[in-house]
Amino acid sequence: MKKTLSVLLAIITVLSLAFCIPASAIGIDGTLITADDAKQAAADYLGTTPDKFSNYSCSEETIDYVKVGSIISVTAKQYNLSFRYNGVSYKITVDPAGLIRNYSYESKKLLIPKGASDYLTEAEAKAKATDAAGVSSADAIFTSSKFVVEEYVNYYQFEFLGKTQQVSAKINASVKSANPIMNIEEKNAFVMIFIRLFAKIALIFA
Repeated sequence: MKKTLSVLLAIITVLSLAFCIPASAIGIDGTLITADDAKQAAADYLGTTPDKFSNYSCSEETIDYVKVGSIISVTAKQYNLSFRYNGVSYKITVDPAGLIRNYSYESKKLLIPKGASDYLTEAEAKAKATDAAGVSSADAIFTSSKFVVEEYVNYYQFEFLGKTQQVSAKINASVKSANPIMNIEEKNAFVMIFIRLFAKIALIFA
């Protein structure tokens, strides 16, 4: 009887210790990352190496993080990175598991990271945007094309001109059937002649 009680007490003690240790102290199945790991994750995402970054800065923030695979909820660090690479300024957020949570950059050119997995091509996304705006591909003048990640979701973002419209469109790049989120501003046709002309000149010198 005493032996059985001792075993039970030992089991209870172990369980108590296990539940008293905060999850952030034991890690998320070994997937908690360091600031250096986050920097490497960003470099891998862009298809380069960390030493190619300039003006690099990294800030940490503590978030409530859920690791879906094991349904583990913990308080852990994510990293907000800011740097320049190939003449472009980037901002990338890397979550506690090393996944890209947010991705943006300062450029009007479309820069799709090598580590991104998107299902729509640029041409398909543009076709969706012009169709939704009622603008023919021949009339559309694209002034900005971007690929961004917001809360793990890949998007194309376009700004373009029709004959009488100024349009911004946001399209989920990972879902073929997704409908674009549109913002269409109707303009006077005469005014748009000059706006389109200036846009074409700007694109020549861009």
